[in-house]
Amino acid sequence: MALTKQQCDEFWRLADTDRNGSLTIQEVRNACRKYDRNLKDKDIASMFCTIDGDDNGRISQTEFTNEMLNKTRRATSLQQCWQKYDVDRNGTLSRGEVMKIIEENFPEKSKNRIIGEFLEFCDLDGNGIITRKEFDDFFCA
Repeated sequence: MALTKQQCDEFWRLADTDRNGSLTIQEVRNACRKYDRNLKDKDIASMFCTIDGDDNGRISQTEFTNEMLNKTRRATSLQQCWQKYDVDRNGTLSRGEVMKIIEENFPEKSKNRIIGEFLEFCDLDGNGIITRKEFDDFFCA
């Protein structure tokens, strides 16, 4: 979930039901479910733990807003990366396109290992082609 500053403020007003300036996992769960009833508890818990930077069991408004705005920036960076390397514009990354990403961003001695690991962990269906969903899921998980 990536939000604008205005959306962050709206979510916060909805979620901080006791108006104490921080969110519990229950408050986050209740607010998230108002947006998407199908969200799983494990996904909400994972999101909560990611945002709770000081690991105190509560999310401050600063922690929440910073994480949501960073996700927006990461999503923009991923979009730019995708557009740069999906050179044939077919909506997938071939092994050659993946190799280009690795060649331009990693040291020579690590390339073969990194290509193998990237394909192993990103290409979930094992077809040697990375879909946009696989790409986003890998980098946004």
